[in-house]
Amino acid sequence: MIKRIAYAPSCSGLNSFAPYEGRVRSLLSRFDALTGRDANTLELVRGLGIPAIERVVDPTLLVDFDTLEQPSGVHQPYLLLYGRLPAWSFEPLKRFAHQRCLRIVNVLNLSPIADRSYPFVLPGRWIGFFRSAAAVVTSAFHGVMFSVKFHRPFLALPASGKSAKICDALSALCLEDRVIEDASALEDRPMDETAFRKYQTHEVLEPLIVGSREYLRRSLDG
Repeated sequence: MIKRIAYAPSCSGLNSFAPYEGRVRSLLSRFDALTGRDANTLELVRGLGIPAIERVVDPTLLVDFDTLEQPSGVHQPYLLLYGRLPAWSFEPLKRFAHQRCLRIVNVLNLSPIADRSYPFVLPGRWIGFFRSAAAVVTSAFHGVMFSVKFHRPFLALPASGKSAKICDALSALCLEDRVIEDASALEDRPMDETAFRKYQTHEVLEPLIVGSREYLRRSLDG
């Protein structure tokens, strides 16, 4: 029998299914198992009268990427930028990198403050950039997820439309203070390896990963 399982979709900042509630309810009722990766998605689906939806972690946190990963090719310590960052962050980030003798590297974009930008990289090398970074600053949800996955010190400057799901994910990991909204906060927030140790997430994250994998097993085997 073929099963329909929705794993970790997100409604992001959507606040209503109107005027399509009936259609959405009908389509979701065809699934054998429903999950969501953020509180807003669960609330919206339950608001349709579908209570059987569980929260799970983003699938990138379940996967071992070792066989896919490739070296970044950057041989000096570097600060990794990922996503479109606001202009007010440029000078504080330049100071941060200069004070720590870090190169500034940008991937999948062009940055005016980067020592080197890599606008086109294959997935394996993209993963390598995150694993090897001294620290990460990102506006993207999956920039946050891979920083968490590889235990990289990071700060999140959410792009428009991304704030809700980034803040929700970090709240679940007790990492709310990684979100930065202005230059003064960027200057004050610790991001060194030593300072970041207290933000390591293993004790919080591991049970969520185990629970998500168990949910998939039950859904597939049940």
